[in-house]
Amino acid sequence: MNDVLTLVHPAGRQGPAHTLDPDTLLVEAAGAPALLSTVRGAPLHRIVPADPLLGELLQLGVDVRSVGVLGTAAAEAAQVLARDLPGMAVWVDQARMSLARGQRRFTFPVGSLDPADRRLLLQALARLSTLGLVQRGPFADRHARFHPFWGFQLPDDAAVRRLIQGEWLSALAAAVLSDQARRLAVPLCLRTLVELEAAPDLGGWRAELDVLALAEVAGQQRLLWVESKTGAPDRIDCDSLAHRRDGLALVFARLGLPNPNPEVVVVVPAAQTPGREDALGALWLRLAELGIALVRPSELRRWANHVLGDARLRT
Repeated sequence: MNDVLTLVHPAGRQGPAHTLDPDTLLVEAAGAPALLSTVRGAPLHRIVPADPLLGELLQLGVDVRSVGVLGTAAAEAAQVLARDLPGMAVWVDQARMSLARGQRRFTFPVGSLDPADRRLLLQALARLSTLGLVQRGPFADRHARFHPFWGFQLPDDAAVRRLIQGEWLSALAAAVLSDQARRLAVPLCLRTLVELEAAPDLGGWRAELDVLALAEVAGQQRLLWVESKTGAPDRIDCDSLAHRRDGLALVFARLGLPNPNPEVVVVVPAAQTPGREDALGALWLRLAELGIALVRPSELRRWANHVLGDARLRT
């Protein structure tokens, strides 16, 4: 988190004084995770009232059910998984599908990669092993490196499963957004994996938000929401995204935020299979109709520059 923000109301009244450090308390409540964990129950009752982003939601009847805490290892692993290396996106997809089938072991074909690409990919995967995402692989066996199939085993760990199955995109988005805010000296309060439930008079909606942030850009507070999707593009419910966005706008309008409509972006992995590019094109058009952006991991920093107000890089 950068400079601490407090919601500023039109009349100049600010929210309650924050005597607790919500970032420190979140990490402590989560047990200082290396990858990621979730804070629920009693610790949240102590933390959320003091949170500059989530605190006032409680007063309006929005229940904060849980908040995820992404550790530094999760952010670093996400950077590795997002690298534009031959075979990396396919490896991530295969690992994700293996876990979805309840299998931690899988073989990965590398026969089509040239030796230089194999070496770079193996170095990246070895880094994932150091970070705890891979339990076994062909790292110490020189002969296995030249085999057309590499064997891997993933750890029996819930945090690793969640990260590989899609939360690495959330970790990447959070890391990029935070880093760009630091570079531009933009005050930012950012929360990840937030589960909210609104009271009936606020629409009664329930939402799991991958990344929710409040930034102060050119003296104006701006709400940002990043949603990560790893599934098939044609299965993404665009209308549900718009419904949750409108629900958030209603809540923050009641809090007095001058611009309560959140900037929403959906981040998806790069296309890897025939036909997926066409499906992404159709998704892009539908989201654009709803005022929602669609980006790939390599485009996250440009989006962050845009929403955080760096006019030099706007297109």
